[in-house]
Amino acid sequence: MNSFKRDWRIAPGIWLLVLAVSALAIYFSGLHIWYYGDDFQYVYEDPVARIFYFFYSPNFTHGFYRPVNSAIIAVVQLLFGRVTWPIHIINILVHALLAWMVFLFMRREKFTVWQGVLGSAFMVLSQENASAVLGNDTFSQISGTFFGCLSLWLLYRASPRDADSAGASAAGVPAVFFLLALLAYAISLASKETSVAFGPMVFCFFVIRNRRLPWGGRLLRSIVEVLPFLALTLLYIWVRSAIGLSQPSGNVEGGYGFSVGVNVLRNLAQFLFAAIVPASSVTAFTAVKQRELLLLGVIVLGSLLFLGAVLYGLRRSGRGSVLAVMLLFSLLGLVPAIFMNHVGELYLYNSMPFISVLVGAGLGALLERSMGSRPVFAAVAAFLVVMAISHIVAIQSKASLMMLNGRRAAMYLPQILRMTDRVPPDGTLLLLNPEEGAPEYSVFQMKPFSVYKWGVHIFRQEANRWDMTVEVVERPELDLLGYADAMVLGLEGDSVVVWKEAGAPR
Repeated sequence: MNSFKRDWRIAPGIWLLVLAVSALAIYFSGLHIWYYGDDFQYVYEDPVARIFYFFYSPNFTHGFYRPVNSAIIAVVQLLFGRVTWPIHIINILVHALLAWMVFLFMRREKFTVWQGVLGSAFMVLSQENASAVLGNDTFSQISGTFFGCLSLWLLYRASPRDADSAGASAAGVPAVFFLLALLAYAISLASKETSVAFGPMVFCFFVIRNRRLPWGGRLLRSIVEVLPFLALTLLYIWVRSAIGLSQPSGNVEGGYGFSVGVNVLRNLAQFLFAAIVPASSVTAFTAVKQRELLLLGVIVLGSLLFLGAVLYGLRRSGRGSVLAVMLLFSLLGLVPAIFMNHVGELYLYNSMPFISVLVGAGLGALLERSMGSRPVFAAVAAFLVVMAISHIVAIQSKASLMMLNGRRAAMYLPQILRMTDRVPPDGTLLLLNPEEGAPEYSVFQMKPFSVYKWGVHIFRQEANRWDMTVEVVERPELDLLGYADAMVLGLEGDSVVVWKEAGAPR
C-alpha cells in the first residue's frame, strides 16, 4: 500500500487528455441542447454583423456587457447555423482546461499526485458546474472564470518556486507574463461582470508574493503592481457606462438588485450547499418543495458526509497557508454575486477552481492516510466512487431536463410563428402556461412556455413583428389583468392552440 501511495506519477499532458475525454463523456448527452430561455438573446438574424458589434454597442435584449460570449456564439451561428453542439464542445473543453489548471497548480505547490488528481477530477465531475457547462449562453461564465484564473496562473507561474526566496521580492513579474496576465484579465472582464472578483485576487497575490518585504513596502509595492489591473477595471466600468448598459442597483425587489443584509447569509448558505451536495440540486429543491423528507434526509446526510471527509483530510494535509489562500479566493470569487437579492448556482463557478483545490487536498489526504489499512482504504475508495457516480448521475439528470426544455422551445417556435399574423397591429400575444407541473427551478425545471421567458423577442424577430408585444403568463395573471385585447395561446399535448383570439371574449 505504501509504495502504491508514493511511487506513482502521471504526466500533465496525459492527465489533460484524461480530463478532456472524461468531460466529453460525462457531458455528451447534453451536446444538442437547443436554445431556450435567455439563450434567445444571443440568436442573431445576421451573425456576421454581430461578431464584434457588442464590444462597442449594447444588446437591446439585455443590459449586460458580455461581448466575448456574443462573439463566440455569432461565429458558431455563422459557421454552423443554429445547431448548438459546437457551443457545448467549446464549453466542455475550456472546462477541462480549467480543471487541468487546478491539477498543475496543486502539483507545483507540491500537493501529492492523489490530491491533484482528486481536485481536478472534482472540478470536472461536480454537478454544481452543470449549469455553466450545459448552457448555450454560459460561455460568458466559463470564459470569465478561465481567463481570470489564467491571469492569476501567469503571475504565479512567473514567480520563483521558492516564494520565500529573496528573488521573489527583489524582482517583479517578467514583462511578458505581466502583459499576458493583463490580457487574460481584460478578456475575463469582457466575458462577464462577475469577473471583477479576480481584481482583488490579483492584489492579494501581489501582497503574498511580496511577503518578505516590511509591511509598509509590501503594501506600497503591491498597490503599484496592481494599478494596471485597476486601470483595466475602471476602463471596463467606463465602457459599460458609455454604451448605456445597466449599472448595479440597490433595488431590493429586483433579482439583480444588490443589498447588504440577510440576503448575504442566505446566499452564502446556498453557495455552500451547492458546492458540497452530491445529488442534483434540482432533486434537492424538489424534495424541499414537495416535503419529501426521506429523500431530503439522504441528500443532507450525503452532503454532510462529503463535507466531513473533506474537512477531516484538510486538518491532516499540513498545507494550512496555501489552503487559507484558497479559502480566501473562494470567498472573493463570490463577489459581487453574494450581495445580490437572488442568486443561482451558476454564480458559484468563479469559486469552483479554488474550492476544488480544497476538496482535492482534503480527500487526497484522507485517501492516503487510509492506505495503511486495507479495510479503511476500501471504505474510503468506495465512498469516493459513490460520490463520483452520484455527481455523474446528477449531471445526466440536469442534462435531460435541459434537453427537454430545448426540445420544447424548438417544437413550439414554428407553431407559434404560424399564428403571429393573427395578432393585430401593435397587439399582444400571450403564451399561457399550463397550471399543473412540478415546481420551477432555475434553467432546469420549467413549465412548457417558460422556455421563452427572457427571450420572447425571438417571436418578434422571426416574424418581423416588432410592433407586437409577447409575454409568458400564468392563469392567475390572466384572470387578474384581463388582457381583453390580447391573443392567448395554450397547449393541448404538444400542440399549440388558440385559447382566445384577440378582441374575443374569454
